[in-house]
Amino acid sequence: MSNPRPCEVCDRPSGEHVNVFVNELDVETRERYGGRAGFLLMCPGCDRTHEAWLDARAWNARCPVGTPVRYWPGVREGEGRQGVTRSLAWVVSGHASVLVTGQSGSVALSHVEPVGAPA
Repeated sequence: MSNPRPCEVCDRPSGEHVNVFVNELDVETRERYGGRAGFLLMCPGCDRTHEAWLDARAWNARCPVGTPVRYWPGVREGEGRQGVTRSLAWVVSGHASVLVTGQSGSVALSHVEPVGAPA
């Protein structure tokens, strides 16, 4: 069943909206999406971006810049490479990502795991 209301983030019409709950403590998300708490009607693309921001915030809370990590720049196979985070996590093309020593671009958090305490 199609919903005639547009996405409350990007205004795109879509028949596959999802309701995403933004609570009172989620200040950054509330500010980004109009300053209110409650449910927002989002298209699937905006919902994925919202989830990626939540993943980035959770990473940043537990892994500051300088955290030793193991990462996989491509397919997550084998032992991966050793590095240290060079940035806080943020969203790149809808994926939570971080900069790592030894890698020229960002690496998706799904391909990074902390291996120790920050230096």
